Amino acid sequence: MKYLLFIFCFTGCFFLTYSQTSGFELEKYRSDYEREVLLNKHATHLEMLMALGDDASAEKTLAVKKQLDEFVNEVKSSGMMRMSEAKLMKELHKKIHERFLRRYKYVSPFNEIFKTGQYNCVSGTALFALVLEELDIPYNIQEMPTHVYIMAYPDTKAISVEMTALKDASYIPARKDVSKAVRTLVEFGLSTPEKIRQQGELQVYNAFFNTNSVVNLKQLAGIQYYNEAIVAVNENQLLLAFEQISKAEKWYDVDKARLLKAELLVTLMADADFSSMDDIGYLVGYANIKKADQTKVYYQYAKFLNAQLLTKGNKALADSSYTYIEAHLQDTATLKRMGALYYFCVSDYYSNAYNLKKQLEYAELSYNTSVETPGIQLWLVRCIMLSISKTNEDEEEILAKLDAYADKYPFLRKHNLYLVGYFYAYAELSNKFYVDNDGTKGKKYFDLAVQAMNDMEDKEVLDQDNIGWLYAEAGAYLYRENDYKAALKILEEGLKLAPGHERIVARIEIVKTKLK
Repeated sequence: MKYLLFIFCFTGCFFLTYSQTSGFELEKYRSDYEREVLLNKHATHLEMLMALGDDASAEKTLAVKKQLDEFVNEVKSSGMMRMSEAKLMKELHKKIHERFLRRYKYVSPFNEIFKTGQYNCVSGTALFALVLEELDIPYNIQEMPTHVYIMAYPDTKAISVEMTALKDASYIPARKDVSKAVRTLVEFGLSTPEKIRQQGELQVYNAFFNTNSVVNLKQLAGIQYYNEAIVAVNENQLLLAFEQISKAEKWYDVDKARLLKAELLVTLMADADFSSMDDIGYLVGYANIKKADQTKVYYQYAKFLNAQLLTKGNKALADSSYTYIEAHLQDTATLKRMGALYYFCVSDYYSNAYNLKKQLEYAELSYNTSVETPGIQLWLVRCIMLSISKTNEDEEEILAKLDAYADKYPFLRKHNLYLVGYFYAYAELSNKFYVDNDGTKGKKYFDLAVQAMNDMEDKEVLDQDNIGWLYAEAGAYLYRENDYKAALKILEEGLKLAPGHERIVARIEIVKTKLK
C-alpha cells in the first residue's frame, strides 16, 4: 500500500509521503453533530462544512451563519453590487480576507476560520462560494490535482478567484510509482490492460490523478475529509484515515476516494486477526469493492467464526457479525455463501453443545442457503442421521423419518452416507421378519437393503458384520423352509461381500451337510 498512497495528493497546494500502521474502529464520529450531519441527506452546505471538528455543534453552526448573514447584508447595503463583475470579485476577495481570513495553513478545516482565522485553499474557497451563493452570483469551484479555486461568472466573464497563492501545484512522480499505481488501477477495475497498451502508463495515470474538474460545495465539504485521510496516512494512522475517507465518500464520491478506501481496506484486512466486530466492518467494506477477492472474504469469515464459535464459544458475537453482514454486504452471491457458512458453523457449535435439535435446525438452514455445496450436504446428512439414531423409535419409524427427509431434500436418496442409513434400517427389518419366519416381509426388506447397497458409490463405509448378518438370516430362513439350494446360494453371495463372516461360514457348513 505504501507505494500507492504516495501518488495521492492533498487538495491544498502541497504533497505528502506515506507509510502505514494497523488496527480499526468502526463508525467513529468526533461529535454527535458530525454524526447527525453526515447521516442527514438534507444537510445544508454550511452544516456539511462545519461538521468536521471535535467541538462541532449546531450552536456553532448557527453562530457562523449569523456572521455570514451579517457580512452579506453589509455587502448588499454598501453599493458593491453596482460594481463591474471584475471589481466586485476583487473587492469581495479583499473584504473576506479582512473580515475572516488571517493566517494560511495547509491543513485547516472550515470551522477554524471562525475560531482563529486560520484557513487553507479548500476552506477559503468554500467561504467565498457560500458568500457568492447568498449574493446570487453564479460560480464554479474548479478542482485541480492539488488545488481548488473559484471561477465566478463561468458562462460570461470566467473570473478566477484564488483564495491562496498557488504554489507547488505540479508534481512529476517517479516512473516506478506511475507503473505501480497503474497496475493498481487495473486491479480495482478502474482501467484496463488494453487502455494502457493504447495510451501508455503516464497518460492513464494523468487521466485518473491529474485531471481538472468542477465540484460543488457538497463535494468540497467531502474534500475536507479526503484531505484529513491523506494526512492521517502520512502520520501512520491508517484507522483514522479509513474513518475519514469513509466520511469523505458520502459527499466526495469520486474514483480516487474509492481507490484510497480500497487500498486502506486491503491493508487493514491483511493485518487483522479477525477477533472482533471491528474486523467484520472492514471485511464487509473490502467485500464490497468491485474487484475484491471474494474467496479471501469467505476464508477470513470462516476464520472469525471458527474462533468465536468453536474456540471461544461466543455465539452472541457470531450472531452480531452475520446481522451486520446481512445489512451491509452488497454482492448477493457472496452474501449467500457467507450465510451458508454462518449457519454451518452455528450448527457445529450446537453439535459441541450436544443440542441435536438446534444442530439439525441450523444444518438445514445452511443447506437451504447453499444447496450446491458438497460439504454442507454431507453435514446435513450426518445431522439428520445422528438425530434419527438418538431416538428410541423402531426401524419402521426410522424408515418413515428417512423417507420424510428424503422427500424434503431429494439429493438424499442418492447420497452415499444416507443410503447407509437406509441399508441398516432395511437390514434390521429384514432380519427381524426372517427370524419371525415372515418370509414375504423378510424378502421385501432384504431386496431393499441390497438395492440400497448397490446404489452406493462407496460400499466400503458399510460394516461387513451387518452385511454378513443380512445374508446369514436370509439363508437361515431358507434353510428352515428346507430350500437348501436357495439357502446355499444366498449364503455364498453373502460370503463374497463379507469374506470370512463366521455366521455365514457356519451356516454354509450346515446347509452343505443337508445337501449331501
